[in-house]
Amino acid sequence: MWLIALYDPVFEGVNEYFFPPQWICLSIFFMEIFTVLVPCWEVLRYQSLHRETLDCLARWESKNRERARKEAKSLKSSGESTIVDTVLTGKKSAAAAAAAASASSESILTMGALEYVLERNPMPLQQYSALRDFSGENVAFLTSVTEWKDSFPSSVRRSGHADRDDNTRELVRERFNGALRIYAQFVRARDAEFPINISSAQQRALEAVFEGPTRLLYGEKRAPDSVTPFGGGVDWDKSSSSVAAGAESGPEGSPPGSGIVVVGAEDRAQYWGEVPDDFNETIFDDAHKSIKYLVLTNTWPKFVRDWRASNTPDEHVETGNGIRRLVGKL
Repeated sequence: MWLIALYDPVFEGVNEYFFPPQWICLSIFFMEIFTVLVPCWEVLRYQSLHRETLDCLARWESKNRERARKEAKSLKSSGESTIVDTVLTGKKSAAAAAAAASASSESILTMGALEYVLERNPMPLQQYSALRDFSGENVAFLTSVTEWKDSFPSSVRRSGHADRDDNTRELVRERFNGALRIYAQFVRARDAEFPINISSAQQRALEAVFEGPTRLLYGEKRAPDSVTPFGGGVDWDKSSSSVAAGAESGPEGSPPGSGIVVVGAEDRAQYWGEVPDDFNETIFDDAHKSIKYLVLTNTWPKFVRDWRASNTPDEHVETGNGIRRLVGKL
């Protein structure tokens, strides 16, 4: 357009008010809109949603405290379970509609509602966070830690380190191997594709327990290249490869101090070294609590808002962007 306006006589009248070089400014103007203004608008919209969520939580907690002084009511009797059931099933019954009309609009944004969904059917939230919010690692971490913690037998929970027999130690070792996989998949930056966002104190606490065994089990991987983080494969140090190769014969035939046995694939490797004394079923509690609050204040309100916008009576929830059914029947 600059060249046309410069050489075409038809544009002589236009050039008196709009100079030819200004046609380039149009492309720069639209580029600034999509690269600066639109992201700023997204940030402002997120902050507004974040404040709305925190305000709803504060109002709901205040109402619950006042209600607790008068009488004790369970989650289902307060109507919150009915509303969340609607999210889980994707249908609105007459009872659900009545409960939704009588219950406050903030009830579904509470921690109790989020925990209810995570316990009953977390897959819809997992799909939404991965495909729409790009934070699928958070929900996956929550569900993985919950399943891992539920696998602890009561005998292991009650017994101390000195009171454990051989069978109990074997059970603890199995849970420790499961915890190592969670640590490598979600926490350790050298192994996790998308590490979760936890505080440095929580990171150091987990590293103190899992970093040494994880190095033996998964090897010393190079840090991702900041220029090409997704380019090429990941190399292994010779020392770690030799440790893994020397442990293939198992705990009985392995050389002293090898610490691990490789079953055949990295995700099937087993750690046979000493389990740290600080390891127990509460090792992930702080990180779990932090990530759950992060999901509550970020992903969960967006998920609820999307459900409210797309949900209609007697129809399954449709998201229109790859998630055809948010929930199947329980």
